[in-house]
Amino acid sequence: MRETLRVWLEGTETYVLEVILEQRQGNGAKFVRGFLHVMSRLYGAIIKARRFLYNLRVLRLKQPFGKRTFSQWKILLLVLIISALAGIILAILIPTVHL
Repeated sequence: MRETLRVWLEGTETYVLEVILEQRQGNGAKFVRGFLHVMSRLYGAIIKARRFLYNLRVLRLKQPFGKRTFSQWKILLLVLIISALAGIILAILIPTVHL
């Protein structure tokens, strides 16, 4: 099981790197490249929004006793959900690579 997962992850990593470096052609590669571009823009927007909220002091760097405010938990949850969805979509779209 562990070996199968390692082989799958290495194959997926190779595929994604080839797509990013434009060594792969075809509709699937174009779609994955576009999806990664959109996710990159979305991540950038989330980071900018987070920095904006810090500047407005909605989010604060230090909270007493390590507590987070409710708005911080919402942002963290949103980032985790988007990351999980991106991983699921990539796992579905990237064909299984057999070495």
